[in-house]
Amino acid sequence: MLSTAVVLGISLSVAVAGVAVFYVYHNFEAWVDRHLDATFHNVDIDNSGTIERAELYAAVLEFYCEINLYLSVRPPKRETVIEMAEVLDTDEAGMKIDEFKRFMRVISQQILGRALTQVTVSFLTLEGLVKLDLELITADAKRENTRGS
Repeated sequence: MLSTAVVLGISLSVAVAGVAVFYVYHNFEAWVDRHLDATFHNVDIDNSGTIERAELYAAVLEFYCEINLYLSVRPPKRETVIEMAEVLDTDEAGMKIDEFKRFMRVISQQILGRALTQVTVSFLTLEGLVKLDLELITADAKRENTRGS
């Protein structure tokens, strides 16, 4: 039988996972927006107000470097970025900041999905490990009791 403290600990773990997922989900857009502004201006070296396709992959990589400070995600391949740019940047005049943000939001939605999965799995794995430990301890105790009888 699980003790009240153990049940409370597991419940707390699940609650923390829920709060973490809620926090990531609701703050992700604002975080992305801030970092996209900074990324755009860092890559727009000539201050033209646009990012050329040749500079676009550098911007994507810079954004992914920032994200990888918090969670582990791989950037898309250069070819994928170029293909997406060809679809979204139809005038081929370079991307202005609003076009760049639209482009990166498509990519960042994939990142959000990965982030939520990583947070959830991290907390639920912790809960799973606690349950497994408890099951092993319980099984050992039962074996000891049957040996002693």
